[in-house]
Amino acid sequence: MTRALALAAALLLAAPAAALAQWSAPTSLTGDVAAAFGPQALTTSRGDRVVTYGLGGELRWSRAYPGQDAPWHREFSSSPVGARLLTYASRSLLIVNRTEGRLPWELHARFGTFGARFRGSDRRIAPGEDVLTYAPAVDARGDAVVAYVQNVRRGTVVLRRVVRVVTRPAGGSLGRPRTIAGSGSPTAVGAAVGAGGEIVVAYERQGRLLVRRREPGHAWLAPQDLGAAVKGHTQIDVAASAGGMFAVAWFAQELTEGGDNGPAAVCLAVRNAGGHRFHAARTFETFAQRAPQGAAVRVALASDGTGVLGWTGRQGDHFVARVADLTGTTGTTVSDPTADAVLGGVAAGVGERAAAVWAPPLDTPSPQVFAATRATAGPFGPPETVSPPYREVVAPVVAIGHDGRPFAAWLARVGERTQAVLAALRDGS
Repeated sequence: MTRALALAAALLLAAPAAALAQWSAPTSLTGDVAAAFGPQALTTSRGDRVVTYGLGGELRWSRAYPGQDAPWHREFSSSPVGARLLTYASRSLLIVNRTEGRLPWELHARFGTFGARFRGSDRRIAPGEDVLTYAPAVDARGDAVVAYVQNVRRGTVVLRRVVRVVTRPAGGSLGRPRTIAGSGSPTAVGAAVGAGGEIVVAYERQGRLLVRRREPGHAWLAPQDLGAAVKGHTQIDVAASAGGMFAVAWFAQELTEGGDNGPAAVCLAVRNAGGHRFHAARTFETFAQRAPQGAAVRVALASDGTGVLGWTGRQGDHFVARVADLTGTTGTTVSDPTADAVLGGVAAGVGERAAAVWAPPLDTPSPQVFAATRATAGPFGPPETVSPPYREVVAPVVAIGHDGRPFAAWLARVGERTQAVLAALRDGS
């Protein structure tokens, strides 16, 4: 009996250890600073791990070289803090940003190489055009698109909005802007580049979610209506695989200045590799409560076409982090269902690897970053603790390296008046 009890006790001690995440101790990429912004987490084709963030009025990034867990090497640019960085080829990069302050808010872009100088000067993509929001995308070869919503103004008055795109073939130059949605005053946009440079742009227009596609060397195809959205209150995420699969996800909820809200909906539509039109959209969840600040939908595709959908959903009396396979119709809660959570991001890797990260809503005492992962097909594992408690946590993000190991980054308030961007790497696959 004593031996049996000892064995049972050993199993009880071993089970939590197996369930806990093997995340490295967080590394501060910025040190304690007065203000920081971001971050983004991404990889290069050769295997660098990259975390970008805003610091000192500029976009900066820290990079761990292929095959190394540390150190993180800090690099600088002259781009604004809110710029978006994308990677392609072995270690090439594209930075897209929007000027702010004095109107018009113009788009700028520049190309470069990690560890080397930028190629050419910072270029104005659409001179004189005022940009509400934008979505850049690039494939592994360097085919790129920047889709954006332009405010057509008369002085300070916005007369209407249109969706415009600027494209670039691999090895070429950015072209001139082209309007692909000239009516209905769209308010949100997303974009992705797939196999061989095929482009998908999704946008909200008059309360509907539409997509347009352009195959390499061809004209833009007619819009396809994917389903209901909410004018002015729709978030869009678009992903593509190297094999030609596309996924468009959106989260929509009517909000009023008085604090009232309509029902929230999380939807997904997929275009299979080699297909022509997107399949009918699927609604993964609806709920009546007003979504917490930062709630959004995220979709990720790996190069082999496997992927994951993630969002902030509702279970019982709490908001939770939820995930689903792109072929499914329902979601699974990966956060603790007895506590509130706001999804930060999801990532997909070859062989159905996937990861999701989240944190509690703002103003939650002593918040931490959490994650859930899977190494193969099947369900996600239990919640994993990624960070210690902080005063505040904002915008956790995640990516999966070429070795299959997820890494996460987040912005935390670490002192009364200090912040830091931190990162952690999962030890196991």
